[in-house]
Amino acid sequence: MLGAPLINTTGTLAVELSRRLPSANSQRLIGEIMEHDDFDNLEHQGFALYGFLPSPNQISEVYQWALKWFTLFGCSPDLAGGDLLGKSDGSYKEFHRFDRRIRAQKFAGMTHWMLLDVPDELFCDPNGQLRGEAMAISFGIGRFDRSLVFHLREGIIHQRIDDLLEAAREACEILHPKYGIVYRRPFDRGPSLYGLGMQQNGSFHVDDDNMGYWCAMMNHDAFTLLRSVYLWNFLTAVQLELVVENVLLKDWIEMDPSRGKLCPFTSEVMLWTVSSNDIMRIRNELWDAGIILDRKRHFEIPMKEFHVDEDAIAESYKSGNVLFRRPSGAGVSEQQVMNEIIGKLCSPDSQMFKVDKDGDLKSISNRSRSKPK
Repeated sequence: MLGAPLINTTGTLAVELSRRLPSANSQRLIGEIMEHDDFDNLEHQGFALYGFLPSPNQISEVYQWALKWFTLFGCSPDLAGGDLLGKSDGSYKEFHRFDRRIRAQKFAGMTHWMLLDVPDELFCDPNGQLRGEAMAISFGIGRFDRSLVFHLREGIIHQRIDDLLEAAREACEILHPKYGIVYRRPFDRGPSLYGLGMQQNGSFHVDDDNMGYWCAMMNHDAFTLLRSVYLWNFLTAVQLELVVENVLLKDWIEMDPSRGKLCPFTSEVMLWTVSSNDIMRIRNELWDAGIILDRKRHFEIPMKEFHVDEDAIAESYKSGNVLFRRPSGAGVSEQQVMNEIIGKLCSPDSQMFKVDKDGDLKSISNRSRSKPK
């Protein structure tokens, strides 16, 4: 699967990778790498952008942007994979083969691609698997992976955070995202998957257990909840106009210098920089205010109480529904929830009924009190 840390190397790719391995030292090096899990433990830093609808020209522009930043960070893609019209065999190819193919078809039908730099010192283990990446960029425009994810090893990005932010700024200028984050992740915890809203090898971050429903938010282009609070956060009007303690998030941040600093990043995106000493305090305050994704509060409890699925809830968040995004302990009636869902998903004259304990139909919409004919 694209983004997985273990990559099956078979056929010509395995032959190509074997050329890198000095035969005299192969068994010793393999043993050392596998014993110490050096690459699994390395920190990766990167960013993820969400909520964009690129045109075919933008798809090509993002690809050229990615190749440029591989070069600027002293890397070069070795492996690549992608989806054509939503279909993929799930394997990586040698980069030059992949590159020729998508250029020849002028990116037509491409819904996802991923480019990887495999470190020169990284070899096949005895089971034919690769462990570790120096740098990776993935880009998707399908319903289930509309994101740009960029990450690289800490040793490469060390003292170059300004370059990472510049790469993100250029990407924002091309794609016009609705939301984005800058994050750190050990390789064995899946930095690529984390950017896509999934986790690997259990929880690592305080908000990891909520990630499963982040995918639902992405699928419905709904970014009225934050994933968490990070050192650097890319916010747009969608987030800045959320309400915290009866004021807009933008005003709430600017009211107190300890809540970080907002500054223009692009014409549509603001960069919110937060001190590492203040992250957890700010995160907890926004969690209590109900604007950080909480799987129980925002999805599981409403799904159980009101018998709606995660798609209906995520769709209702798209336009800023606050019924489920409420502070801890705040109540909301069944009729409020149903009216909200009807308003988002149904026509103005829609009606909704439930069967009471006596078997009679009872209206749960205030739009109409008549029974269906």
